[in-house]
Amino acid sequence: MLRLMPTATAAALLPLGARAVRQRVGDVDLKVWQVGPTEGEPWILLHGMGSTALSWRAPLALLRRDCRVLVPELSAHGGTVCPGSGLGVGDGVAAILELARISFGDRPVNLGGISLGAWIAVRAALAAPDRVSRLVLAAAAGYRDQDWDRISRLVTIETLEDVERFYRVMFVRPPLLLRAGRRAFRAAYSSASVRQVLNTTREIDAFGDEELARLRQPVGLIWGEADGLFEVPAARRMAAAIPSSHLVVLPGCAHGLQWEQPRLLAAAFRDLQSSMNGPPRAVPMDGRWTLRNT
Repeated sequence: MLRLMPTATAAALLPLGARAVRQRVGDVDLKVWQVGPTEGEPWILLHGMGSTALSWRAPLALLRRDCRVLVPELSAHGGTVCPGSGLGVGDGVAAILELARISFGDRPVNLGGISLGAWIAVRAALAAPDRVSRLVLAAAAGYRDQDWDRISRLVTIETLEDVERFYRVMFVRPPLLLRAGRRAFRAAYSSASVRQVLNTTREIDAFGDEELARLRQPVGLIWGEADGLFEVPAARRMAAAIPSSHLVVLPGCAHGLQWEQPRLLAAAFRDLQSSMNGPPRAVPMDGRWTLRNT
């Protein structure tokens, strides 16, 4: 089933006009999806642990019109070849900053991330502030002020019972495909690439209020109101620590917001992307977002 993940990703992204290329970055052979006009606003989007670029399908459908978007695969699940089969926080930061340099030269890049991808995006912005323009973080992992023993137990998947427990914090109501795909989910989260991420992530990789206070980029945060992995109170503390932030809470979803509410995620992402054009500014810290009828 894991071997089908690249095929499923291609089936979803190719109709959007996305094309996959290979990019050598150090000892990593990245598979990177590209879409949008070459001179469009530069974005790199980072998926979460155990997933692929498929996570970004709904936002890509909107961003591709006027943005140049790269979506690198961060593990063997999507076709990237790297030591350990998966990129953790440190290796991910190095790879993404080098990808940005190769692809966009001196142009500052905007970063979007989901879960682990958001963690990597924050660390990249802290490591190279002049090379990152803006951040949009969905269900972000990495915030230090949380119960990490509980989180670690939840993301350690060995049995179907572990999957059931994890689904309760991931979803308000699991989409039909994921309800039917519990065994595939277990295979993804017990794979070598996920074990590599879990085994190489250290407390020093996390970020707290002091690090967030150093972010000078505008930052949009998107959260599922029922997220049971990284809960909304942690999102509010993150937003309070960031000098220029806007927290959007999406109804009807939990941590897996890209699967439960893809249209809401895409529209909220596009709204944040548009509102953060121009120089950094103070924006409302917390807002509830619902899909407009158009």
